[in-house]
Amino acid sequence: STSSQKNWSWQKFLRLGEKIASLGYEPHFCMSPKERATCDWKDLLIPHLPTLSSLVDFLADAVCFIGNDSGPGHLASYMQIPSIILSGNPWIQHWQPGWQPASLITPSPWIPTGKAAFRMRERFWHKWISVNKVLKTFSSMVDEEP
Repeated sequence: STSSQKNWSWQKFLRLGEKIASLGYEPHFCMSPKERATCDWKDLLIPHLPTLSSLVDFLADAVCFIGNDSGPGHLASYMQIPSIILSGNPWIQHWQPGWQPASLITPSPWIPTGKAAFRMRERFWHKWISVNKVLKTFSSMVDEEP
């Protein structure tokens, strides 16, 4: 996404990728050039996708899209690819991808939000979504696929 505050941590994405690979899938990581420069991705599969058309071509072979609150989730949904959207925004359900079922993962509703709570949910949501929760959601979505 355009804001680092809207991004799940790349360390968690790496751990999730390792776990998904152990299930026999081949995870790829799509990111902007700015994001590539900020983390150590080593030997991961990072496609070069300079245009929207190249992203569409790449997503065509995907089993599932997992990402932050952003446009590629809507694109995957339109292409009938199941999506998992990670967000700290409690209102995300109003903007969720709608062409294909999407799983929305947000922190537990008991975590305070609003000015009185110093916007804890919005500031620290990354810490309250576990890799295992996303992995379980992924496993249930791909097991349902024909």
